[in-house]
Amino acid sequence: MKNNDIIFIVGGTGFVGTEILKELLNLNYSIKLLARDATKIKPINNLEIIEGDIFNYQHWEDRITGSLAIINLIGIIREDKNNDITFNKLHVEATEIITDLAIKYNVKRYIHMSANSPSSTKISSYFETKYKAENIVKSKDLVWTIFQPSLIFGRDDKSINLFIKNIKKIRIFPVFGNGNYKLQPVSVSDVAKAFTKSITNIDCLNCSFELGGTVVYTYNELIESISDNLKINNFLIHIPLDIAKPIIKIFERFNSFPITTDQLNMLLSDNICDEDEIFNILNIEQQSFNNYVKNISKQI
Repeated sequence: MKNNDIIFIVGGTGFVGTEILKELLNLNYSIKLLARDATKIKPINNLEIIEGDIFNYQHWEDRITGSLAIINLIGIIREDKNNDITFNKLHVEATEIITDLAIKYNVKRYIHMSANSPSSTKISSYFETKYKAENIVKSKDLVWTIFQPSLIFGRDDKSINLFIKNIKKIRIFPVFGNGNYKLQPVSVSDVAKAFTKSITNIDCLNCSFELGGTVVYTYNELIESISDNLKINNFLIHIPLDIAKPIIKIFERFNSFPITTDQLNMLLSDNICDEDEIFNILNIEQQSFNNYVKNISKQI
């Protein structure tokens, strides 16, 4: 395979990254994958695992040479400041490093994982740092594509699947506030196809695209839809925000506590998309969330 068929990936060992790897391999690309822990990925043909840290790039940066594109999937959903794991470091500083390295090694094609509704306002630190990272990408001499997915679901995800599992177990289900905030779950396979098909599609150059599913739900409707698919009767108990917020503020410092103030603020913001343009451009037939729930509920 030619040198310019190599895709260099950072942040590719997680839920979305694993699916993108499969799609790239199906399309016969060769992959160089930067991983802090090489044991997380099984060695396979056309995949070269480079053990290293994004912030100690001097040890591996020359391996970028000859890549057709760089895909940056680095991101966290929760900070661990005691271990220096912060939104600013992983979203902003890491993006600055990898975009500069792309330019240094003449890799013009750069594809970036952002988030739906990134904002310069202080709705959440997660959204704010995703917004800063997007601006870094747009400021560089690169041919870029930015994807902004809504809530992603799939076989190996740890959010929706846990959500489904809890709905199966808990008959009185807690909801923060009125539950009318909106979500638009999108399949991880659709996200992966968008990333991989965009690499050589001229309509994706220097563009940002939202990635949302086929149906918009309120949080209440999402619970009701899952419950209906599972043939379960749940009773929703709404917890007023003026009670929930101070409790979360007290306990969020413990990693075992299931939600942080930042995550609550993201949940309360409508996480929906205004368009499905990219799926039409790339001819992707989107996966149904309801069908996914029916299938996965038998396995979890």
